[in-house]
Amino acid sequence: MYRRDRQSNIAEIIATCGGVGYLPKCPGTYGSLLALALWSIGKACFSVFFWMIFLCTAIPLGGMAILKILRCTPEKDPSYIVVDEFLGQLLALTCIPQTTSAGLLAFLLFRLLDIKKIGAIRSLDTLSQQTTSAKTAAICVLGDDLLAGLCAGILVRIGWWITSL
Repeated sequence: MYRRDRQSNIAEIIATCGGVGYLPKCPGTYGSLLALALWSIGKACFSVFFWMIFLCTAIPLGGMAILKILRCTPEKDPSYIVVDEFLGQLLALTCIPQTTSAGLLAFLLFRLLDIKKIGAIRSLDTLSQQTTSAKTAAICVLGDDLLAGLCAGILVRIGWWITSL
């Protein structure tokens, strides 16, 4: 067991999205749902610029929290770490039209890409499991979800563009 300090507690709160990661069964989906709920509430109040600034701040904080947790546990990618799903989902939502149907589609596509892990997403996930470096693992744990979010957002944006021609 590792020594609990204030930094560890803050890292745990961030990495688990306030404890959402401790919910039973499919915590990653709960992390994504939290992002969808936050975006749904905030889309009328905040611009895409706000969400981009939020992500530019939250991604490094999330990465540092993941790193702190990975340094304290022998697990390579504990399921209770859901800030990566939260941020990946929020990235997808930032790329799309601000409609409920686009948000739901981005949610479904992100979860599909996150679960199936195709192409470069799988490569990052595999690297996170194989590396002995906590820094590399933290980058990959976060990176595979950010890449899945970016892909989901781009796919929704392209679909929206094609259907609006």
